[in-house]
Amino acid sequence: MNTPIEISSLTEYITQIDEITRPETSYLYRGQENEVWRVTSSAYRRLEKQVDADPDLLDDLFVGYVKQIVDEVQLKYPSIYRDLFPLECMAHLQHNKVSTGLIDFTFSPLVALWFACDNREDANGKVLV
Repeated sequence: MNTPIEISSLTEYITQIDEITRPETSYLYRGQENEVWRVTSSAYRRLEKQVDADPDLLDDLFVGYVKQIVDEVQLKYPSIYRDLFPLECMAHLQHNKVSTGLIDFTFSPLVALWFACDNREDANGKVLV
């Protein structure tokens, strides 16, 4: 189902989640603070804003950016990051509000709602199921 549903209360949100899901099935949820965003990482969105380039160039810049932030934190903070794999390093950075190449999903519809409501922009959030 790709039809947007506008929600205005927590009770309405829980009712809608109950209507579109089945209890015996696990679902992934993603909460985004801006409803117009495609599902991309914060790092990719940041680069898109800065570079008006063709997608191939943007992809190369994105890969270079992700490699650079991992290399930099491993050099600057070796006691924390030196022995971590790049994915572990990015996960730690992601949860410390650094723009990384990771995209967060959750099994909890309430966690997704929290991220959708964590608005720093003047925009409606959204939850994808």
